[in-house]
Amino acid sequence: FDPVAWLNHRLSKSSVPFEKLDQHLASLSMSCQLLCQDTSESIELASTQLVSQLTSAGQNMERMRQEATRGYGRLGDVLEGLKDADDRKRSGLKGLAEIDVVKTRVETACNALREVGSWERKVKDCEQMVHAGNLSEALGQLQGLKGVLDAFRMLPEFARKSEQLNQLQEQLLFSARRRARSALEKNSAEELRACSEVFHGMQRQEEAVSIANSVLLELCERAWSSQGARDAKLSPGDVAAVAAAA
Repeated sequence: FDPVAWLNHRLSKSSVPFEKLDQHLASLSMSCQLLCQDTSESIELASTQLVSQLTSAGQNMERMRQEATRGYGRLGDVLEGLKDADDRKRSGLKGLAEIDVVKTRVETACNALREVGSWERKVKDCEQMVHAGNLSEALGQLQGLKGVLDAFRMLPEFARKSEQLNQLQEQLLFSARRRARSALEKNSAEELRACSEVFHGMQRQEEAVSIANSVLLELCERAWSSQGARDAKLSPGDVAAVAAAA
């Protein structure tokens, strides 16, 4: 900015006579001074306002920082509370699991006490069914006794009752073997089906195959002997060949 050029430009446009130039310059100088004073006051006022606003903004920023710090602390408290609640929940679930175990044991003991009086009667009924040849009913009774045996697992007589159950199983299995051989020899499909159900229910399916092979071997030996080979001893291959031929 060139003040001389600016002043000459203003004077050329003002059309002031030369004799009044000093008076016009004095007036113009006074106007410039007043303008500078007003500008200075405006700048000072704006500066004061800006400084006050900056102070307020700084205070607001400090309050925001304090609020953020308190919020962070509260968030930490909330997370700690959630962690405590989760720990209490796990502890509660563990306690419920322990209570459920105790409840199950108590129920098992109650069932055992209810079944103590009926065990011997059920065992005798099963023995009578086996002796009477009611294999299917005896199998159902035996499976029921297996369920009852679990109720005695925590009682002293569990071992004795388990031995009784094993003896009943052997009796039923022996009777089923004997009746299966008889059914094969007599060609009784109904009785053979009942025996097969017993073997299947006792997870002894191989018994039926073994009995069938044994009976077939005996039949083949008889057939061989009836043809005049009483002294011949059949090998497994010979028996298979005879069975295939039959």
